[in-house]
Amino acid sequence: MLKKILIGLGVLLGLLVLAAIALVAFVDVNRFKPQIEQAVKERFNRTLTMEGDLSLALLPRIGVSLPRTTLSEQGGPKPFARLDGARVSVALLPLLSGRIEAGKISVYGLTATIEKRADGSTNIDDLLKGDAKAAPAEQKKPASGPPQFEIGGIELANANLTYRDLAAKNTVTLTQLNLNTGRLATQSRTPVELSTQFSATQPAAQGELKARGDLDLDLVKNAFGGRGLDVALKATLDKRAVSVDGRAAELRFDGASGALSVSKLEASAQGAAGGVQLDGAKIAVPALAWDPAAKRLSAGGVEITARGKLADGKGDAFDARLAAPKLDITAERASGERVTASVKLSGAQTVDARLTLDGMAGNAQALTIGTLSLNAEVQQPIDKQRTRRIVAALASPATASLDAQTFALTKLAGDITMEDPALPQKSVKLPITASLSVDGKKETVDARFTTRFDETTLGAEFDVRGFAPMRLTFEASADKLNLDRYFPPAKPGPGNDSADPKDDPKIDLSALKGLNLAGEARVGQLQARGIKTQNLRVVLKAANGRLDAAPVTAALYGGSVSARAFATAENRIGLDAALTGVNIEPLMKDALDKDLIAGRGNVKLDVATAGATVGAMKRALDGSGALA
Repeated sequence: MLKKILIGLGVLLGLLVLAAIALVAFVDVNRFKPQIEQAVKERFNRTLTMEGDLSLALLPRIGVSLPRTTLSEQGGPKPFARLDGARVSVALLPLLSGRIEAGKISVYGLTATIEKRADGSTNIDDLLKGDAKAAPAEQKKPASGPPQFEIGGIELANANLTYRDLAAKNTVTLTQLNLNTGRLATQSRTPVELSTQFSATQPAAQGELKARGDLDLDLVKNAFGGRGLDVALKATLDKRAVSVDGRAAELRFDGASGALSVSKLEASAQGAAGGVQLDGAKIAVPALAWDPAAKRLSAGGVEITARGKLADGKGDAFDARLAAPKLDITAERASGERVTASVKLSGAQTVDARLTLDGMAGNAQALTIGTLSLNAEVQQPIDKQRTRRIVAALASPATASLDAQTFALTKLAGDITMEDPALPQKSVKLPITASLSVDGKKETVDARFTTRFDETTLGAEFDVRGFAPMRLTFEASADKLNLDRYFPPAKPGPGNDSADPKDDPKIDLSALKGLNLAGEARVGQLQARGIKTQNLRVVLKAANGRLDAAPVTAALYGGSVSARAFATAENRIGLDAALTGVNIEPLMKDALDKDLIAGRGNVKLDVATAGATVGAMKRALDGSGALA
């Protein structure tokens, strides 16, 4: 009986083989090309052109090879994508049970351009949405879980992809893109190797990227990950070389909860970027996890070091370090060891600053930090013999919330001391009392501070509403302020009318372009450059690249001052001022230490100028003046 069954199976197999050979020999698959092209035209309003013959193979799998093929943009002849060739094969029997089992999918010479328009739409929206003419019942058909599939691998050879963001005026191009994977399935682990060259216009960049590792795929649980990941990047940013190398032992991402975890993450970088020459930077993270659903953030040690030079390698050398040995924040509790960060600068000036966080407690909704402290020392050379020294020691308890995205320094206290041989009293100590709160969701910042030194009590309030763009409002006041005690008049220097550009300081007011503020400053009694005023009030407003100080009012030597001034990002400045009933004799004595004339007088000025240097502004000064 068994012998008959085996003979029957053999005969059946032979018939299947003969049928397959006959199908390949006698069926011309190219006659389906017009139907395929017409179907694409009707469904997507795009033109599909296959420039060669299709080929079909049935053993050991159903296989199809595509010739050079081009797909147009929607509604027009302009090419959207093309490929030099492609091959794919599918096992027949698993299809009968709803399972896709394919061999290696190979695509050669793919070229495509994706555009994002100013309104946010793209030129592939129709492809992503599928058939717009499909019946509603078909479109709303519920999914029955992820498709069961198995692919022998994906090979993408010598692809060229372009992404254009028309609104941002940025173009990103990937060339010589090569991707190779092993077996892929609904639940699988496969080796992946990727390499490409890239370029971008905003910011100007180009380089090469290589990555390899094992990819974990689980469509049933909507989970993804990787093992033994290795990434190498070599690029130039604004014609400056940058290289980055990264490694991770394991990476996990849960698509359902958004949880992310990484272990044994190591990265290093060097090169020039953002005005900094980075000689070496390293990041080491033994374990890091973030679970937004469980509201948990944990780190099993974080160490970051960076060293290099500022000003593209021509300025001060710096050394920065961050250490967070242990951190665990959940919805129920929070704990962590001391976190320290330090920065050292050496060169024309030296800076040594250290930030420390101690006593973490609470939970993700209400995190408390017992003490956040800053200790810093800055030394600036005044000349070859003298050095200015500034020392700061500040500390405050702090609160934060990961859910609400808030942070606050509830009671910042300490002092700032400045030792300067050029100061009349050689040293000034400022006791500081302040508070700060930040709300990331509402995009607000509120800050308050007060200080008292010598005979001065100074207070200020700052508010930020919106981060992009940022709008700042403030109020500042002081009862008495003698600036001559801390900033004595500078010694006379050479003029700025020299023909030598080196002797003519440059003026650049372009920072006003991004400034958006409104505020008011008041001083009861002010002395500067020997001149004394009372009840000084200055109202400031900046927007659209223009800064206005208007009005500016004060009492001055028995009379009054009323003025308006402006400055623009295009290096234009102007002043419209009126001095009324001013006692000239004490004013001349305080300002020039000369007793020339006596009496009361009125002065009117309406002047404006523009230029890129002090000398140019002097030469361009124009306007009118009157003295009575």
